[in-house]
Order: sequence, then C-alpha cells, then structure tokens
Amino acid sequence: MDKGITIAIVGRAESSNKLVNESKADLIWGIGGAYDDQPDVPHFDALFEIHPPEMISQPAYSTIHWGNLTAGEYGADKCYTMGDVPEIPDYRPYEIEPIKGLVPSSKRMPDPWKTMFGSSLDYCMALALLMHKRGEIVKCVEIYGFDMDEGKNTDTEYRYQRPTFRYWHGRLHGADIEVYIPDESSLAHGQMYAWEGGQIVTLEMMKKVEESLIGQRFVLKRNAERTADGKMIAGPLYWRVNSALFYLAKWKKENAIDLTGKGDLVFFRSLFDQIISAFENERDRHLAMKNSWGGKMNERINKAGLTLDEARSFDYAGDISEEMKAIEEAGDSAQRHGQMFYETDGGLQLAYHMLALCDNIAKPLVIKKVTSHQLDDDGKEIKE
Repeated sequence: MDKGITIAIVGRAESSNKLVNESKADLIWGIGGAYDDQPDVPHFDALFEIHPPEMISQPAYSTIHWGNLTAGEYGADKCYTMGDVPEIPDYRPYEIEPIKGLVPSSKRMPDPWKTMFGSSLDYCMALALLMHKRGEIVKCVEIYGFDMDEGKNTDTEYRYQRPTFRYWHGRLHGADIEVYIPDESSLAHGQMYAWEGGQIVTLEMMKKVEESLIGQRFVLKRNAERTADGKMIAGPLYWRVNSALFYLAKWKKENAIDLTGKGDLVFFRSLFDQIISAFENERDRHLAMKNSWGGKMNERINKAGLTLDEARSFDYAGDISEEMKAIEEAGDSAQRHGQMFYETDGGLQLAYHMLALCDNIAKPLVIKKVTSHQLDDDGKEIKE
C-alpha cells in the first residue's frame, strides 16, 4: 500500500520509546505520561489519557502528570479522555461507542467488546482502524515504548495486556495495515508454538519470578509492620510468598526446567491460587480506602475555598490551621493507600503470571524426521 498515513504510538517502556525520534510517521500519538517521560519528542499530535480523572488527579498517581494536563503542557494538539474533562485544554472525549462496534457481535455474544480492551494501546490501535474504515487510509502503525512484560522496562504495563494487544494487532493486519514493532521491544519476539518449541518454564523465567517475589516479600513485610490492620492482611500473604520462594529455590537447586508431572507443581499452583485471592481482596481494600480518603480530601479542599492546585502547592510545614491539617491528613492517607494499591496490584499481576506458567508447563517438542526405510531391523538409523 503506497498511499495512506503512518501513525506512531508511543508508550513508556525505555527499551524502545526513544526510537520514535527516528520515525517519519505522519502522526505521533502518546499514551498517558509519555510526554512526562520524554518532553524531547518534537511533537505529539494527540495524547490518550483513558483513565478516570479522579484517579489521575491524585498525587499517588503522579506528582506532575495532572498539573501538566490541566496547564495544557502535555505537548499535544489534543488529549483523548474518558468523557468530558473540561480541566484539560483541547480535550476530546474518546468515541467509545463506534469503537465497540468494531468488535463483531452475535446473539450468543452480544457484548464481545468487553474482553477486547486491556490497555490504552488497544484504544489507540482501535481508533487507527476506525479512521481507516471511515476513509482516512492508514498504511502503517508503528509501536514504540511497549513491552507488556511487568518489571522489565516500565511498571505501568503488564503481561496480561498482551492478548488484547494481539487481537488489535491482528485486526490491523486484517485491514491490510502494516504493524511495525522495533526489535528492541519484547513484543517483537516470541516462539512459534510446536514448530519452535513448547510452552516451558525456563530457569531464566524462574530467576525473574524469584526476583519479583523477593521484592514483593519486602513490600508485604513493610505493610505488615505499619498497622495492626496491615499485619492481619499482609502477614498471611508474607508467609505464602515465602513458601513460593522456598519451592522456587528447591526447583532451581534441582536445575528443574521441565516440571511436568511433579507433585510439587500442584501445591505450587494451589499456593498461587490462594495468593491471587488474598491479593485481590487486599488490592480492592486499598482502592476503596484511596478513593474514600481522596473524596474526603476534595471535600475539605472545597470547604476551605481552595482549588486542587492551591492545596497541592501549599506549604504544610510549620504551624498550620486545623483545616489545612485535615487536608494534609486526607491527602497523605489517600496517597499511602494509592501506593499500597499499586504495590499490591503489582503482586497480583505476578501471581496471575505464575499461575499461567503453572498451567502452561509442558515438555518441549522435538521432531526428528526419520522414515521407515532409514531404519535397520534393530531400529537403528541407517547412515547413507
């Protein structure tokens, strides 16, 4: 396809996000805090902030992002948002209804679109497809700054987002739109099932999981020591993560790569089932507490006759009024629970990943082409 435009989409993974500066794309779209990460990008034609305003306006989400957005300093002509967000100059409500219509439905599955969006990147790719179908021919979509490989190059994307990315990747290919992913991104790499190997757990995978679990164990220990409530919730999780680490160490010592059929695997899978259940409860609790304290903070700010920016820039050091102390307390509590929410969610994604690994363990398939006329009576290969 010679005619048409090229769209470059930029994320936050450091493995490839700077490569957009070498792109000749006609349009450059950024995800969320892409401009905060690299203001040296010459120009963003659009930014996609597909998150609830009440979340991205909290300091726990980012100390600079909301300020950049509301000041119009996000380096883009427009910002796509969830509905009307008048605080952001040049905002554009994202057209979600026609985007949903891109996913074919049926009587048996009237709302299939519910499972087809796992990240902001999906919304970008879907919009590119919609533009193409509406007559603005798109010949190529370039993907920079995405790995969807938790903890590797960014903490804002996860492996669970890959399936829906691949869906929209395929939809673009189906519309004869080239999708370019630089070699530096892990999304550009993989194995062709069966032809290039089975789904196995490698020692490298085990090492990565072990490092992540050690980090999560530290977080749980810290949370357990903060409050009695934290001890009650984080304490049992700490024990389960320790148990998981014990089995990982055991397998590493045995140089175990193919774990198929081992009794320990059943226990290990059961362990991560429990961790997921506990992490989900803990994550949801922190989210509810974060939102509750955030609401209290906003109420107290309004009662004091201040704007959010004025409250943020206020110097809380020294002797301050009870009114401002109440705002500071609510803000600190919202930020603390917000941080614990993200930490717990990170542990949850790791547990999801480990559960998937347990479910996908299989022996690698080795194919040797040997026909019957090449074997002797003892079954040995006859050399030419």
